[in-house]
Amino acid sequence: MREPGTAAVTTPHTGGESLKPLGTNERELSIAELKKMPIGEVIKYYRLDAELTQDDLARGAGVSFQCISRIERLISRGRRETIRGIAEFLDIPEEVWHHSYLGGGEKSNE
Repeated sequence: MREPGTAAVTTPHTGGESLKPLGTNERELSIAELKKMPIGEVIKYYRLDAELTQDDLARGAGVSFQCISRIERLISRGRRETIRGIAEFLDIPEEVWHHSYLGGGEKSNE
């Protein structure tokens, strides 16, 4: 099942499914590529695809604007519960946000 806001396409070079963003993102990313990204970059990717501002996302996920800003700028990776709430609001697949949260290469562990 594909994520909301994306169109599934088969890529000839990998033979796997990748995601074609339907919003403001122009580059399609595979699940594997998303899982390698820091959680803040994944959240920003999905937020932009949903055409939301940081403030919109903060209100929808029940966190502060500053929290979203710090996570997207990789200053903080946020608490697991916070990331779960943001991911649920943005419909980020659990396998993506969980893997990215645990090993996506953030600058700090807050």
